[in-house]
Amino acid sequence: MAIPILRENYYANFLGEENLPAKVGHVNLVVADINTGGSFYNSNTITTAAINTAYPVPTPTTVYSQGMGYASNTIVLAEPGTYSFDFTIQVFKNNTTTEGSLTAWLAVNSVNQDYTANTLSLAISSQIGVLTLHSHVVTTTANTRVGLLYAANSTDMQLRTSTASAPYPAIAAVTLEVDKIR
Repeated sequence: MAIPILRENYYANFLGEENLPAKVGHVNLVVADINTGGSFYNSNTITTAAINTAYPVPTPTTVYSQGMGYASNTIVLAEPGTYSFDFTIQVFKNNTTTEGSLTAWLAVNSVNQDYTANTLSLAISSQIGVLTLHSHVVTTTANTRVGLLYAANSTDMQLRTSTASAPYPAIAAVTLEVDKIR
């Protein structure tokens, strides 16, 4: 059984003190619902078409999906519950000497979620960086749609995949992991 290790203070804010997991030594353990979860990615490079415009981040390739599906650039959660979302985006800056930034965030049923946004700024051309969001918790009803969106202040910003090159495997432009935790 998969057992994610989670921080007590983080979950106290979302689940309430009375619902905190049991302590085991110095580590708090929460047993994820292993019957509900998903892993998705995009192996295509995505170029920003217009600045300061929100775009959905497609994750069309499903590695694993149970109790959820992928439709219209969103993850559709079949069951009500509390879910943890983790994403990574490999960002590349193309052809310019001015700084560029890319911001990504979650939206639930097309409503942007406060405090889920992360920004990555790249100062020079041909620079690569990774934007991540770890364990953002969303409580949902049945058939909720959760989307990952992004916007950039420069059309030189890309969500870029990298092909395999020995000894390294290919790197997806975007990965998204979803786990039902309650």
